[in-house]
Order: sequence, then structure tokens, then C-alpha cells
Amino acid sequence: MPRATARVCAQPGCPQIVRDNNRCPQHQRERDAYQRATVPTKATYTYAEQKRRKATVDAWREEHGDWCPGYEVPAYPSDRLTADHLTPVGLGGAQDGPLGVLCISCNARKGSRVQRGTDTR
Repeated sequence: MPRATARVCAQPGCPQIVRDNNRCPQHQRERDAYQRATVPTKATYTYAEQKRRKATVDAWREEHGDWCPGYEVPAYPSDRLTADHLTPVGLGGAQDGPLGVLCISCNARKGSRVQRGTDTR
């Protein structure tokens, strides 16, 4: 097994040499704290939330089958469905707020936007 290569911390201006990580312990803690603060789903995606999201997708599949309602595109068949916040958390929606269903690509297209017009989900 090759040895870990020593390199400088990835934080600009930090001269500390690290072997196992890209950042020194202090900068890694700061980055982890920043990630927890700015991306709430990483900290709040609990087992109960996973079950709630799965139940939403399962109920959709039971009623509509494997169909994505589409976001800015017409509905189409898709077996890659995922739960989606109706009001994005990034725009002030509650983490435990109501969920809709979109396929993975439509959910990525939607991002942190609120769907215009009436919600068909």
C-alpha cells in the first residue's frame, strides 16, 4: 500500500502540512461547520425524514404509476422519482413542510425555485 503524500492544507494561505486529508484539522472543522450551517438537509436528513419522503413517493406511484409530472416540461414516464419540497428550504420553506414528487432531473432543474402557477403534484 502506498504511503500518503504530504501536501499543504487546501485552505489558501495555510502553511500546515497534512497527510490524510486535504485540510488541516482546524480548517476541516471550520469547513464542516460551514457545511452544516449552509446545507440544512445534510444535518436534518434523519431516518424519519427518509421514511416520510419514501411514503410520499410510494403514494404517488400507487396513484399515478412511474410518471414524473414534469417541471417546465410535459409529464413523462420515469422510474427515478424523488420527493421534493413544494417551497424550497433555501427560500424559507420548512424542513418538514409539504412534499411533492418529481424525477431526479426535474428536481435538479427546479433547484431553489418555487413552481409557477398551480401545483399539479
